[in-house]
Amino acid sequence: MSCNCNKAQPLPSCITTLIIGGVADTSEDYYVVVKTASGTWLYDAFVVYATSLLAIEDFNFRIGHIYDIYISNKADSNIEIKTDFTVDGQTVQCVSVEFYQSDASLNSQTLTLQP
Repeated sequence: MSCNCNKAQPLPSCITTLIIGGVADTSEDYYVVVKTASGTWLYDAFVVYATSLLAIEDFNFRIGHIYDIYISNKADSNIEIKTDFTVDGQTVQCVSVEFYQSDASLNSQTLTLQP
């Protein structure tokens, strides 16, 4: 979707929790913003226990679509203001990811960047 987003490795569609990446301040509340050509969705992010990682659940990503994912601080009045986060040790503001069909039963998956 966006040329400004880092590209993530494709992910299986069967996951229930998507770990987005790490943030500097886990005391803040965040949205995970998901954009496609057809719309924008907000998910309440939660901190993975005893880490600085943010994750989301209860999403419905479609196979073969590209999603731009970024984090926005709930305190900001504009969801277009992106919060830096860390994926694979690299600081990013946006990640593009595509999902593929998988019949495996996976609980969680972490975003990883393409080389």
